Amino acid sequence: MKRFFYVVVSFVGLAIFAAAVALNFIDWDRYKGPIVAHLSKELGHQLSVDGDIALSVFPYPSFSLTGVRIANVEGASRKDMVLLKSLDVQVAFMPLITGVIEVRKI
Repeated sequence: MKRFFYVVVSFVGLAIFAAAVALNFIDWDRYKGPIVAHLSKELGHQLSVDGDIALSVFPYPSFSLTGVRIANVEGASRKDMVLLKSLDVQVAFMPLITGVIEVRKI
């Protein structure tokens, strides 16, 4: 019975590790349109990403955006409210498993 438990735990651990490694090989720029559209909707302002989008799982879950612009309200003196060369966000792993996003570092 112990051996079976160890085998199951090993397979689950290996599957999680394989999924995390596979995420590093996905070209997230292919999904830039839907990602930017969703973020724009959540922000309530037009967002654009002129650079790349990257996602990493190890050592900590994080994502990176380059060339980020958030549009200002209509009639403002400047076109962009926010202009960033890059945005790197790192989140805590354990709360993420329970569906809570806890930002560790920006």
